Amino acid sequence: YRRADRLIAVSNYTKREILLRLPGLDITVINHAVDAEEFSDSNDVELSENEKLEIKKLKPYILSVGSGKPRKGYEYSFPAFAKIEKQIPGLKYVAVGYDREYKPAVSLGIADKMFCFVRIRRQFLKALYRNAELFMLLPYNDRGDVEGFGFAFLEAAAAGLPVIGTRDSGAEDAVDDGKNGFLVEPRNPDAAAGAAVKILSNPALKREFSKGSVDFARRMSWDKVATEYVSIYQQLTTNDRRQLS
Repeated sequence: YRRADRLIAVSNYTKREILLRLPGLDITVINHAVDAEEFSDSNDVELSENEKLEIKKLKPYILSVGSGKPRKGYEYSFPAFAKIEKQIPGLKYVAVGYDREYKPAVSLGIADKMFCFVRIRRQFLKALYRNAELFMLLPYNDRGDVEGFGFAFLEAAAAGLPVIGTRDSGAEDAVDDGKNGFLVEPRNPDAAAGAAVKILSNPALKREFSKGSVDFARRMSWDKVATEYVSIYQQLTTNDRRQLS
């Protein structure tokens, strides 16, 4: 770290975590990006008939995308969903990438409303984003295992979904808090449920956040990321030339 000519972090949260261990470093933040057009396309012709039928059976649903690692926060999103579903009956919960047993869902009484998918086609993943009501993922710091950015939040935003994430995680840079969704305190299912109900019970707010998500995803472009990296390389090579001369 200390010998590097330039240090880059993918989020302000990652930057803070590094500085806790190595104070005084000069770190530039360059966020990840998303191809907004890939997820905004509503054309489902690439879906199989079984996939189309599956989505039809699932709707309406809240979506999470992330593995079953503790840092993804499913132990908090499960009870959050249980509270949401009590206020908005009929909702289902879809978790893409969750590859663990359903025991928490069973104890909460939501096992029959929870549907998990692993190793699915990308076309099906994009369709699951586009047809969801809301995206929710509640990452937290699991003894140093952290969510450095939260790429799935950008994919959800590109698909026009309102999003709910957590503070003190990489989601801070992947959610435009108050404009395309809400950031809530980590390990707080009550706060997450309250935020979700606020969005889902207010069609005008849901539309506002949906538009905010699309706008945010378009701003978080790979062209922007490339320009920022090119600028850094130009600065470094210019400095090298000056030193050689």
